[in-house]
Amino acid sequence: MKRFTAVSALTALVALWTVAVFGLVASEVEAAVPRLINFQGVVKDSAGNTPLVDQLGITFTIYDAPLGGTALWTESHSVTMVSGGLFNVLLGEFNPIPDSVFEDTVRYVGIQVESDPEMLPRQRLTSAGYAFRTGQWTSAGQDIFRLSGNVGIGTNIPNPSYEPSWSPVVTVGPSGPNQASILELQSSTDVNSGVGALVFRNVFIGAAENRIAQIQVNRDGADDAGNVMFFTRPASGGLSERMRITSSGNAGIATASPNSKLHVNGSIAVAVRTVAVNTTLNETDNVVICANPAPMVVNLPPAGTCPGRQYAIKSASGSSVIIEPAGAETIDAAPNRTLSAGLAVFIISDGANWYILSNHH
Repeated sequence: MKRFTAVSALTALVALWTVAVFGLVASEVEAAVPRLINFQGVVKDSAGNTPLVDQLGITFTIYDAPLGGTALWTESHSVTMVSGGLFNVLLGEFNPIPDSVFEDTVRYVGIQVESDPEMLPRQRLTSAGYAFRTGQWTSAGQDIFRLSGNVGIGTNIPNPSYEPSWSPVVTVGPSGPNQASILELQSSTDVNSGVGALVFRNVFIGAAENRIAQIQVNRDGADDAGNVMFFTRPASGGLSERMRITSSGNAGIATASPNSKLHVNGSIAVAVRTVAVNTTLNETDNVVICANPAPMVVNLPPAGTCPGRQYAIKSASGSSVIIEPAGAETIDAAPNRTLSAGLAVFIISDGANWYILSNHH
């Protein structure tokens, strides 16, 4: 696909020939390798006057400097000139040009005809070569960007949800032998500082500090230890850490130094359900208020399916509540537990039976 054309007025004099380079047209073979740069020129005699119609060997080399420097890529062509000495070659046709060739903004093409010395001056590659590397992206110094569309890595469907309100989207497709999708952030830091972060910004805010949320990983002492931190920004104020998972596996909410597997520095809220008839508890229950006008039964789930689960059950009316475990399971070695009016019990599953942690009035 044609990107653009750069015109040069070069007429280089060598022992036997001159080559006038009048067109560098970058072209990209969509969805295929290699990508190519279209190179056109005219070969003339040593006086630079008479175009030659002949077949000659021409070698093209890309350098990082106008003189000397490092040869980054080279390729030779057997070129047949047509009327007027015109020739056309596709650089990269025999030796694919790696992306790394265009990692810097200054590159030059050297031309050598047969065994003659390389012509001078070399031709500087302008945007043509870089269109090969960036496609439809915009280059600004060491940065590339685009203002619309989606990006796919390992996939040709970069927005598989087809959600138009979420665009642009970066989609990472499957990779590796397990066909898993991996997004990897690397760092070489040797101090206790940030290793990587996912930063969420609202540029509509317009302020210098427009981060509204952030997930960050920091080193935690040893090279192979790390903390994961979660930040949010309130309606007024700056970004603040809300939760941290330490390298030892402790999770802290509103604390940067959790000392237990879950450390909450503040109040907590749990689910509360009020019932008035026979009911069976499940994973959505925590505190159960029994407002029953007549005696009722609260059935517990099998203790073996929910080890560690806790329930607080309160008899809040004038009628009794019978708590029944499943099957042959027990509550403190008893087949069931009866709550008189106004009593409450706090029970826990050990994975086989239920046990009372406390009774309350």
